[in-house]
Amino acid sequence: MREEKKGVIEINLPRRGNGMITDDAFELIVDVARESQRPVTWLSLLDVPGLPENGLQDTIDRFEPAFKSGLVIRPQTTCRPIKLFITLREPFVFASFPSWKPAFNRSKEEQLPLYRSQEFRDAFRGDLSRGGGVAFRGRWALLEIARVEKEGNKKYVGKSVQELADVLHKDPVDAMLDLALDEDLATGFRLSAANYDQAAVSKLITMPNVLIGLSDAGAHVDQLCDAGVPSYLLYQWVHEKQAMKLEEAVRRLTSEPADFMGLANKGRIAEGKDADLVLFDPAAIKPLPHEWRTDLPTGRGRLVERSEGIAYSVVGGEILFDHYEHQGVLPGQLLKGA
Repeated sequence: MREEKKGVIEINLPRRGNGMITDDAFELIVDVARESQRPVTWLSLLDVPGLPENGLQDTIDRFEPAFKSGLVIRPQTTCRPIKLFITLREPFVFASFPSWKPAFNRSKEEQLPLYRSQEFRDAFRGDLSRGGGVAFRGRWALLEIARVEKEGNKKYVGKSVQELADVLHKDPVDAMLDLALDEDLATGFRLSAANYDQAAVSKLITMPNVLIGLSDAGAHVDQLCDAGVPSYLLYQWVHEKQAMKLEEAVRRLTSEPADFMGLANKGRIAEGKDADLVLFDPAAIKPLPHEWRTDLPTGRGRLVERSEGIAYSVVGGEILFDHYEHQGVLPGQLLKGA
């Protein structure tokens, strides 16, 4: 890549238990940037439970000598909470707990009696009492009911498992498992795993040398959907919180990532540039709640996130969407960075 003078490198990093990147990871990033002389982005700079006070700023400050030497290193972050959707058919957020090992790669007929058993429930409570956990760390107020099948359970949608437990006068472990069993394991839960502290996120998205654009690019379509990140930034942090000016938010969504990736014809409106445009109402744009669709092969489900307040999406000068209606044209092409 150094010889070709092309390309961008992205690295997903190991972390300590408190969410900070390891010393080896830090050295790896700097070494790769120095040897390649190419832009390097790493995943990810997030506010997570247990992160030391000023941990985010300390991480950025650690890279300051590399920035000053001319190396292009940018962590990625997201402007909204990272929320992971699960059902207890595939309970990946509990995978780090020994008690949950018998639940994985099992049929529903095998999982149902496991979740009913007092032995399993007590073992899970024991795991929680010893601390640990990776995605889930025993914070029941951060695990909410996102989808139910039965009409009688719809009153619980949007409530946390802690709130459910309080209403039912049950332990949270029992409340979660009993609800899932009542719905034959179809209940959907959503875990706020990171970036749910708005004060911390406000600092993150206004830090220099940080890219806004964290996404799994569709790798986990039944767990995450990041399509609404741009509209969330414009709605929450520009329109609602006024933590960022509209012009700055647009720059961070357009020319900043284009410049980083070496896409010389993207990110700006100017003669000779690609006419890729989004026309939106700043006062109306906002993400809509996630939709659940079962339109994948074999009937598997996926999350879909749409926005309101967008009038037109234009690609290469052609209108691709007119008020959410696709116009039957396919003007896009594979992007190649400098």
